[in-house]
Order: sequence, then structure tokens, then C-alpha cells
Amino acid sequence: ALPRELTAHQNIALTQEFVSRYIVALGLVADWVYRDEEGNPHVQLLHTLRLAGEHGFGRKSRLVLGENGEPLRVGKKLIYRDIIGDRNDFRKLRLAWGSLVNRHLELAGQSVRIDMRSLKDQGVDRRPEVRLGSASIAIARRRARGSQ
Repeated sequence: ALPRELTAHQNIALTQEFVSRYIVALGLVADWVYRDEEGNPHVQLLHTLRLAGEHGFGRKSRLVLGENGEPLRVGKKLIYRDIIGDRNDFRKLRLAWGSLVNRHLELAGQSVRIDMRSLKDQGVDRRPEVRLGSASIAIARRRARGSQ
């Protein structure tokens, strides 16, 4: 989801910066499309799970390096982890997205900000809202018209 407070041009700039900084910088290939249907600006993003290099696509994992820059091992076996990371890496990426969105909102002169923390961590005592996609909304509209 993208902020409605930003113009299409501003949201595209936000997306380009995010994809460049957090996806392509890892060595992954990304493809995305900007959509704004009925005031719902959003991006659909696909990316590879393998590194792309001069010889094509590589491994889905990389060596884990220790603080000294040397590969970590368990016994003689080298330790690898997925290129895209784990759950903790995803949380960091989510927070980075929130910071980037807020910076773009500030650059656009907007006072509104987003908070990527969970409702519980924000001290909000309610259940998250259910997000219906466009297909579900269309089905509900057809059903409502059929019952009239």
C-alpha cells in the first residue's frame, strides 16, 4: 500500500527508492507496477530469490560471515542463509519501509506519518482490520445487486 497523501509521481519515486535500496542492492532482480484503482494506490512487486550476476542467476543462499569477515562453520561445514533473509530481516525491511514512507511524506510537506509497529506495540486495544481485495469487493457488489 502507498500513501494516498502522495501524488502518483511521488509514490513512484518512493517505490523506485525502496526497490533500488532494499531489493536491487541485494543483487536481486525486481519487477513492479504502480496501480491506483478507486483511490487505492499500491504497488505489485515481484523479485527473484536468486542473485543475478554476469553469468546469470546464482545461488539462493550466501555464506554467513563472522565479525572477523571469515565464513562461519559448524564443525567443518560452512553456514549459509537465504539471500532474502529470515523473519527478523523481514521485520527490519518493514521498519525501513515505514521510515522511507515517512521521509517521503515529510518531503512532500505532509504532516501525517505511518507507524509500522503492531497495534499491540502501539498500545491500541483492537483487532486489525480485514483488508478485502478488489476481487472480493466485486463479488460482494454482485451479490448485493442480485439480492435487490
